[in-house]
Amino acid sequence: LPKVDEMRVRAAWGQAGNSPGPFDALRAYTVAVATGQSSTSSALRYSTLGNPDLKPERATEVEVGFEADMLNGRLGLDVSYYNSKTHDALLPVDVAPSTGFSGTQLQNLGTIANSGFELLLNATPYRNSFLQWETTLALSTNHNELVSFGDERTPIVLTIYAPVQRYQPGYPLAGYWAAKVQYNADGTLIKTSAGRPILQDTSIYVGPSTPTREISLSNTITLFDRFRGYGLVDYKGGHYLFDVKDWRRDRSGVSWETVNPAANADEVLVRQFASQTYMHILKADFIKLRDLSVSYDLPPSLMAPIGVSRSTLTLAGHNLKIWTDYRAGDPEVNFTGTDTFNRNDSWTVPQTRRLSASLTVAF
Repeated sequence: LPKVDEMRVRAAWGQAGNSPGPFDALRAYTVAVATGQSSTSSALRYSTLGNPDLKPERATEVEVGFEADMLNGRLGLDVSYYNSKTHDALLPVDVAPSTGFSGTQLQNLGTIANSGFELLLNATPYRNSFLQWETTLALSTNHNELVSFGDERTPIVLTIYAPVQRYQPGYPLAGYWAAKVQYNADGTLIKTSAGRPILQDTSIYVGPSTPTREISLSNTITLFDRFRGYGLVDYKGGHYLFDVKDWRRDRSGVSWETVNPAANADEVLVRQFASQTYMHILKADFIKLRDLSVSYDLPPSLMAPIGVSRSTLTLAGHNLKIWTDYRAGDPEVNFTGTDTFNRNDSWTVPQTRRLSASLTVAF
């Protein structure tokens, strides 16, 4: 075993609250225009329904782990296990149209559980007077589950574009559920008398919408305490994404899979059947080259006449390369923006590949 310089074992228990937004409890209105037969006039319409019964959600977490420094500080290891339960969780719920409102309302619903492992490894594999190599490896897992709603309500279905995500007890928050067509035992498509596919009676659970495992690896190489090269690669996986782009292309009959003369006729029929979503909820695992940079610390004598004590010139590239089997491009995009769980890829612009140069000075 490597020589252990220092080791610390830790355990923690704690509770934390998360309050709703400052205006989530209030019904809000916005301006609108009402048009009559011969004139228009100003009007008010609702903006948000609000919920005056909201209260903060409450999370209780247990964490255990250890930290170790080895090989005279050249190797560091940090390992943790966490288990958290959130009560009175704040979840958006679709508003019944019969109320005269639409959209969602924030409500306190049931219990959510999260658990997983986190590992951080820091190492200096090589170090001498002119060269130093430092590397950092981080791994994490997460198991997320909606334990219960706290009442007997049916699953909450998220309906942006198609009803492919749900809040359902016993499954991850906003997991993907797909409508799949029926096939015979020999693999042939079952059709109605009108030649249309037939959906299975119930939707099929496909998988979570957020990553269940993440890995990142970074390396820094320093030469003569002046030149530095840095690279960061990360991986996210174990989750899925609804490819709205190809779902719409297929059902409109404009995708290559539907116009290809050599395509299987039944497969084309299924692709153009808008109610099916199973073949458009795709694995979203990916590896990305996040950052690559080279830095050079300019000689102090070069900038000293203008009062600069230190200056660094950096050339960098960001989001340079992605490796993925996700056929629609970038599986990290989300049409709904910062929404954590309600996710889909609907002609969303991928993250841009950027090149930058900078000069940093210190006086």
